[in-house]
Amino acid sequence: MTTVSTPQTIHRVDRGIGWGFAAVVVAAWIVLLGLHFIGRFTLDVAFFLAAFVLAAAIFLVSLYAAARLFEHHRLHRADRMPNLLPVPTWLATYARYLTPVGFVAGIIFGHYFWH
Repeated sequence: MTTVSTPQTIHRVDRGIGWGFAAVVVAAWIVLLGLHFIGRFTLDVAFFLAAFVLAAAIFLVSLYAAARLFEHHRLHRADRMPNLLPVPTWLATYARYLTPVGFVAGIIFGHYFWH
């Protein structure tokens, strides 16, 4: 059985993925909050696990998006996806340098408030 991959069917399949992951993250946060209030976890552990759940969900969503993009390129080699969000060159130049600076600043800022 072959499946036809049109933009409408891809959108219909992908539409529910993000909401599903969001629901899992919120449910995990509620469970962690409950475990904190009944005394099973300290606040530090609950916060760490909540951040881990969020990071894992974001990683899985991006992995799914990469797999879907790879499948689209494999199925439509002659019909490459256009750039859906054109970025101006001046913004791309600044983003190239500001992204690592923002990462380092975030690490320093986070450690400042952690200790």
